[in-house]
Amino acid sequence: MSAQVFKICHAYDTAIEKPRFVLSSSDPTRAAVFCQFYAEEAFGPEVSVLNLGIANALVAFYGCEHTEPSPEARKVDMYLERERFCTSGYEALMTDISLSREGLLEILRTHIEGL
Repeated sequence: MSAQVFKICHAYDTAIEKPRFVLSSSDPTRAAVFCQFYAEEAFGPEVSVLNLGIANALVAFYGCEHTEPSPEARKVDMYLERERFCTSGYEALMTDISLSREGLLEILRTHIEGL
């Protein structure tokens, strides 16, 4: 897969919580959802990682780059993707050691709502 732009967003984004864009040569959806669930496990099920926090984690640990908005960006709706993994694939996602990163919680902690 050649590099593609991904739009990290939530179904409920507002003017304050805007989408963030990353460039990646592989689909970062699993890593993004892993970050959300990892934060929930560490800080409680009521927390939500802001789009910027997910994007920063993807850049710091999963080979993505911050990039400019693009109308052709592939949407990664964190709300919908989280729900999808809740119904199927949660256990496999959270036990995938290829997604675990030292220092991930430190980045996520600074971008959490509900903490």
